[in-house]
Amino acid sequence: MKLYVLWLFVLIASTSSAQTPQFAVVRPDGTTYICPSFDSAHNKAVDDDYIYLPGTVITGDKTITKRLTIIGAGHYPDSTQYTGKTHFAGSFFLEKKCTLEGMQIDNQVVITSPAASNCSFIRLKTSLIILGGTNDHFIDGSVFSTITGGYYNNSTCTQSSNIFVRNSLLYSIEKLQYSNFSNCIFLGNNSNYTFFKIANSQFDNCIFRGLFTADWYFQTPCYPIVGNSSNHCLWQSGAGFPGLNNLATSQPDTVMVNSGNNGTFFDYQYNYHLRPNSPYLTAGSGGTEIGIYGGNAPYKEGAVPGNPHIYFKQVSTQTNVNGQLPVQFKVRTNN
Repeated sequence: MKLYVLWLFVLIASTSSAQTPQFAVVRPDGTTYICPSFDSAHNKAVDDDYIYLPGTVITGDKTITKRLTIIGAGHYPDSTQYTGKTHFAGSFFLEKKCTLEGMQIDNQVVITSPAASNCSFIRLKTSLIILGGTNDHFIDGSVFSTITGGYYNNSTCTQSSNIFVRNSLLYSIEKLQYSNFSNCIFLGNNSNYTFFKIANSQFDNCIFRGLFTADWYFQTPCYPIVGNSSNHCLWQSGAGFPGLNNLATSQPDTVMVNSGNNGTFFDYQYNYHLRPNSPYLTAGSGGTEIGIYGGNAPYKEGAVPGNPHIYFKQVSTQTNVNGQLPVQFKVRTNN
């Protein structure tokens, strides 16, 4: 029932670019409300509801005060050509546990309450996630610049633990302990080190595209930088953490199909697949691929959200002999 309601919502919302975007609030029992804006959908929703978002630009900062699952249409330009990109032009402030999937948030995602522990961030693109000392978060198939367990640019010793990140692209991680990073790509600088402020954490099947090490550097030390391990990872010049079966390269530009001139920043035009016949295609644990396209949950092409997704749309420019307007949509799930 829920998938059918969502398919119908996406179909209605996509039939005309001139139509006002519509937001669907879906209760666990299938009851559905169509709202004209994100703010009205948030006001209508109650704990445990789903909000399905159209492809549109949504302005202003948003404070989420309810326990919600919020699913967008995606953020890659090539995979949202028929739906439009779900694009928040401000920041998200989470007061309760939420799942965010398939959207771009320009500024930052900030967790402001202990009640927002155990969030999930899936196929999300944003500059910064501020966890504010909360724990037990799950991150999958996402693109971030920085994840901090504390408060950004704040010297207080606040940190987060038990953060599980898989098949994602990142740059910097700060004030995290007892966390796991699996099949991730870290995009850094080739001439200057990026300093992780992390302890007692594990990295598996990751690619470090740039120079990385762990040190408090200019920040106030909050805990000893100890206990980190790396297994089946590819490092530039040499492994930054001890572990098993780590590899090193002096030519990071040759590892992936295209990761940019210095690899520091994510770009939709780049191709983060390993090159054909690469030795790293079987360098991961159990002979698997390292990087975001390996592991049990490979990075989804186009970061398409898991809900039904329009991948083909054809609308006739005129009616037929019966006065009907021929419209054809093709919808699939999870790809």
